[in-house]
Amino acid sequence: MNYPFLNKHKIIFVGDSGVGKTSILNTYSKKNKIPKATLGTEFTEKYITQHNLTIQIWDCAGQERFRALTKLYYRGAKVCILVFDLTNTTSLDSIENYWIPIVKKETTESCKFILVGNKFDLTANIDYSIIWNLCKTHNIKFIETSATKNLYINNIFENVCHLINSKPTDDLEKNENETHNKQLQESKVSLITPITLPEQFYNIYTQC
Repeated sequence: MNYPFLNKHKIIFVGDSGVGKTSILNTYSKKNKIPKATLGTEFTEKYITQHNLTIQIWDCAGQERFRALTKLYYRGAKVCILVFDLTNTTSLDSIENYWIPIVKKETTESCKFILVGNKFDLTANIDYSIIWNLCKTHNIKFIETSATKNLYINNIFENVCHLINSKPTDDLEKNENETHNKQLQESKVSLITPITLPEQFYNIYTQC
C-alpha cells in the first residue's frame, strides 16, 4: 500500500524579486489572482498522482531584506528551482553569483537544480552562452516558461518529479558498465512538452 503522506519532498523556488516565481506557482495551482511581492516565504503543497508523491513548495522572496530569513528554508530541499527573467540580464547574473552559491552552502550535495527562464512570451535580452555554460558547469536542466501565457509550466514540475525519482549516481556506479549506462539513460530527465529552440541549441552544445 502506498502512503502519499510519507512520500513528501521539499522544493524551493529562488531568484530575484519580480522574475515571476509566484506567478509560475499561481499558474500551476490555477490560482487566478494578481501576484504580490512575496514577504518572506509562501508555502504550497501538491500531491501528484501519476508520480505518487507530494511536493512541498516553498516560494522564497527575492528581495535582499528577506534573504537572511529565507535561506533558513533551504535546508532539506530535494530540488531547487532557480528562476530568472529572460528580459533582465541582472536576474541571470544573480543566479550565478548569488543564488547557486547560497543554496549550495545551505543544502546538501543531494539537492538538484532546475534553471527556469521566465517571460518567454517577451523579447529575450540575455546572452544564451552564459546559460549554457552555467548549465554545463553545474549540471543543471534549463527550461523556458511564460507564466502569463501558461507555456511549459507543467514541464517544470514533471522534471522535478523525474529528478526526485531518479536513482543516485553513486548507486549506479556500483553496477557493471552495461547496466550502468542503461540505467543512466533511463534516469535522464525528458521533457513532456516540446523543447524550445534555445534548449535544442543547448543539447547540441553539451555534446561538443
